[in-house]
Amino acid sequence: MEKSILLVASQFFRKLIFLSVLGGLIFPLLFLVSHFSLQKIYWDPFLIAILRGAFTQTALSLVFTITFGFFGALSLFSLRRSLTEKQFYVLSFLLISPSFIPPIMVVLLIAKSLSYLPTGLEGVVFYHAIMNIGLVSVLLHRQIDKKAKSFARDNLVSGVSCRRFIFRGLLPEMRSDLSLLSFYFFILYFFSFSVPFLVGGSIYGGVEVFIYEKILLFGQWGEAIQYSFYLFVILFLLSKVFEKRENTHFWSSQSLSNYPRKYSPVSFIIGPLFPVVLLFIGLSLLFLNNWWAIDSASWLSLVRGTWFISLVTGILTFLFLTALSYAFLQNTIGRWLLSFVYPGWVILGFAFLLLPGESTLARMLKTSVALSFLYLPFVYRLIFHQVLKDLTFQVKVSSTFPVPWRKIFFNVIFPQVLPSIAFLSALSSLWAAGDFAITGLLINSHSSSTLAYEMKELMANYRLEKALMYMPSLLISSLLLFLLFSGIAYVSRSKNIS
Repeated sequence: MEKSILLVASQFFRKLIFLSVLGGLIFPLLFLVSHFSLQKIYWDPFLIAILRGAFTQTALSLVFTITFGFFGALSLFSLRRSLTEKQFYVLSFLLISPSFIPPIMVVLLIAKSLSYLPTGLEGVVFYHAIMNIGLVSVLLHRQIDKKAKSFARDNLVSGVSCRRFIFRGLLPEMRSDLSLLSFYFFILYFFSFSVPFLVGGSIYGGVEVFIYEKILLFGQWGEAIQYSFYLFVILFLLSKVFEKRENTHFWSSQSLSNYPRKYSPVSFIIGPLFPVVLLFIGLSLLFLNNWWAIDSASWLSLVRGTWFISLVTGILTFLFLTALSYAFLQNTIGRWLLSFVYPGWVILGFAFLLLPGESTLARMLKTSVALSFLYLPFVYRLIFHQVLKDLTFQVKVSSTFPVPWRKIFFNVIFPQVLPSIAFLSALSSLWAAGDFAITGLLINSHSSSTLAYEMKELMANYRLEKALMYMPSLLISSLLLFLLFSGIAYVSRSKNIS
């Protein structure tokens, strides 16, 4: 009797923890809706042009990303034969790195390497493709290896040409995977904010930028919040469509020696490697300039603000993921977090702007909480849900023994999820260092600003060279913060191995 009471109490407490995290994520939306009536229906005629521009840039970005990514995936099979496992791991990491680097870094470094900043439709499509071609190549590379390796050898024996194999065999076989990946990137591009905000202009800025400017430039809160609420509902419903997707791990090694070289032309690697080369050229040119010629007093304040916000965001992400792992809900309730997608910066930023607290410390704390809320659903879907799912059998076996849940958590769950928690916290910290939207909205004092926001302001005033002077400081700060949290992952993996 006592054991069953303790079990029920433990399950209730775990559900309470999960619902508390989920409630915190939903709070900004409910807070804004409570302040603004949704009874009146707003409609801006200019929204038609915005939607048309968003669809145009999304379609073109998607075509370039998937096409170059698909052929890049084929070339990885040839390279895998020539590289050691460690070398191939490094190559895969380099290919996907543009997808995880803050957009303002990618935009400025590539603009430096090209001596030109693409803008408008050309700029949005270019940067979207540049940031994600490598990631698509790595993801499709894994899926092709799973599905096509066996029948590729049969086609080779039958003398099927490379073109016929790709267009008549491989593409039809990969139709479902390509459709799922296209759906993901369609959502990503259509609702993107950073790249359209930096280079899109008025027509190709997208829906997020349109809502952002509704409040920031025109003060039309009611209209902007209504659009944000509809956007949230649309994203939530769309997320339910691919909620049960198969998760892909980026880092796992695999044997690819049996895939025919004939069907994996190495020349296709030019597409995925092009972004990495551009970033390397931009970084090299950057350190050859007099980037140290900056105002030391202003620089120190910007670095301090960047470190504070990034560090607190990483810590909060670490705590939230730890709480979710303690709750360990894989049932219907737990799947709600898989479907939760913020419509972006707007709801979070303006909800926290209305919350009490006007001091510098309060604004910086609000910024960190808002950013951790923004990143949490994404990092949970990225790998963490799958990490917890992989432990289900171990937890079930452990639960058959008469031990309390906290002991199962600290002895079974936490040691195995700690590397993932630390890595995802490092990613959140890295992204927070490159944020300029929520940071600029909640921290309007130059004395407590950040490097990324200052760089965005300089870009807006067409002072690219001045903005680039802050890039090394942002890169070094981001790297150190990333290594700080990643070090926890490295140490925990070493202890698990030993």
